[in-house]
Amino acid sequence: MNIICAEDDPDDRLITEEAFEECNMNGTLNFVENGEDLMRYLQRKGQYENLRSTDLPDLILLDLNMPKKDGKDCILEIKNDPLLKNIPIVVLTT
Repeated sequence: MNIICAEDDPDDRLITEEAFEECNMNGTLNFVENGEDLMRYLQRKGQYENLRSTDLPDLILLDLNMPKKDGKDCILEIKNDPLLKNIPIVVLTT
């Protein structure tokens, strides 16, 4: 399973990473720190162009309160994109 986690808080990223390690999850867990980076990652733009030949994530873990572009805006953009709309999103927020 390939998971992308969009989370701006370093402590929350660490907790998420530790939880996945404890569960012995097979697959990958990648992180981005804001909504703009999430969309670039999903669309394989900018620094993520090298991922064009790789599969899209199987799951998005999404913080609603992020800088640059918040989670609500990301959800709208993802669900309106025919290539991304079927990726499940789990919202994590404080």
